[in-house]
Amino acid sequence: MNVEFTDRYDGRAPSWLRGCFGDCEATGFVPVPREQNPDGSINVETEWDMVKCPSCKGTGRVSWLTTIARIPRWLWKGAAFMKMVAPAREMHPPSWTARRRWWLSFKCAFLYDLGWPNR
Repeated sequence: MNVEFTDRYDGRAPSWLRGCFGDCEATGFVPVPREQNPDGSINVETEWDMVKCPSCKGTGRVSWLTTIARIPRWLWKGAAFMKMVAPAREMHPPSWTARRRWWLSFKCAFLYDLGWPNR
């Protein structure tokens, strides 16, 4: 038996700053059932269609104004992550220096979310 793992983002998770927090979860599309029962309930055996997300209009991203408004919270979350992870020696190889631990924590907290180095 072969199992194939995929993710909805094709291996490139969206930035927390730019991604839509709506029903599409930064994919741009929302699944909806093709048919509903006469009483309005959803029949789970029907097939699903994908429609554009009403929040982001199918882009999977938010406006620049929303992105700028998210920056303070993003900085706060990243700083809290670094404060928790960087000093914890048990989370890193024993041979790593404090500088290397802090650099990795910084990259995980901020740089990879911005798409650095290879997006």
